[in-house]
Amino acid sequence: MLASDTLSPVARGASWLLRSSLLSGLALFLGAAPVRAGGPLGPAPWPVLWPVPWSTLEFGASNWLHEVSLTARWSPLAAKERDAALIDIPDGAALEPGSQEVVLLVATVEAKTRWRSQPKRWSGEVWFLPDVGTPLQRVRSKLGKKATRKLYRYAADGVYRVREEAGERRPSFHAFARPSSSCETVSDPALLLLLASSPDLAPGSSRRICVFNKKGIYEVELRSTAASVEPVRFRQRAASGSWENGSADEAIRIEIDPRPAGQADGLEPFEFFELRPPLAISVDPRTRLPIAIEGSIQGFGAVRFELREADANP
Repeated sequence: MLASDTLSPVARGASWLLRSSLLSGLALFLGAAPVRAGGPLGPAPWPVLWPVPWSTLEFGASNWLHEVSLTARWSPLAAKERDAALIDIPDGAALEPGSQEVVLLVATVEAKTRWRSQPKRWSGEVWFLPDVGTPLQRVRSKLGKKATRKLYRYAADGVYRVREEAGERRPSFHAFARPSSSCETVSDPALLLLLASSPDLAPGSSRRICVFNKKGIYEVELRSTAASVEPVRFRQRAASGSWENGSADEAIRIEIDPRPAGQADGLEPFEFFELRPPLAISVDPRTRLPIAIEGSIQGFGAVRFELREADANP
């Protein structure tokens, strides 16, 4: 297994928490919802997603052979940035934010073998609404000699997918099949990282949600338990400065169990920031910061990312 490793500091800050919380609360009070041709969406079956206690998380892992890093950060988008990023789809049925503010979650993963000069890099971007975690669009890019780019534009009844590789552009549409009542609303796997910080996921609780992976829906069960862990040391940053922080030897361990929602034939393996099952996130109960993420990366084996730096919201 890959263990934690130190990452270089990257200075970032965030001060949007109060404004976003007020806007989201006002939107919900007024009944605002993302709209499409055909009507508004129903409520998402998610616990409280917002506010999130962090804006940037940087994780690292290493052993004698491999080094892997993961960075995730979110930021609000101005209307001009939002409109420029969200694409139209052929039938015009894409989810639209209406007057609501949109948040962009960006994640990058870098994995390298010590004697190779070129690491493998992946990046992912998800545009979503912060009130109930409704996804609007996802872009996943694999960088390097065999570069690929996959764009997913969410609609109420499916996902418009475009794969770009070697100058070719292959569009397709994947309709939602909802065999379970848990799948009335479908979200995005990346938002599980934000969800892990929710106070609703207390030890002993569980939650089932549905997410669109690459070509189909997975029903994901989140099981939260109290667990003993090795304390994690990390640097925490805020507007007032930065300081060394550390987790306790007790954590909230959230096991992530994805299962195909319906027909499994043709589904690609479930991935969460390039990690495959078995998956788990450990959260510090005091700060609600994710301090460790466990999974497996193809070609690198089992990985346990540990938090090294975090930008906290005030």
